[in-house]
Amino acid sequence: MANSVIEFVCVDPKHRLPAEAEEVNSPLTIHDGTWAYCPSGLCSDHVWRPIEAIALADLRRRSKELIR
Repeated sequence: MANSVIEFVCVDPKHRLPAEAEEVNSPLTIHDGTWAYCPSGLCSDHVWRPIEAIALADLRRRSKELIR
């Protein structure tokens, strides 16, 4: 997963911070057949925004810029 290319990010304001709920999973999931990233790791109620394909490591470095 470290080399995954992300094409969507969740921009729901409630999903910006890591969640403490039991329903938390990996921040990576599949949306429309490609990798998507949600900073909270929540399982549902995402608001997906397409982004230019980016490696996971780069997304984490640029997350504040891309997820707003």
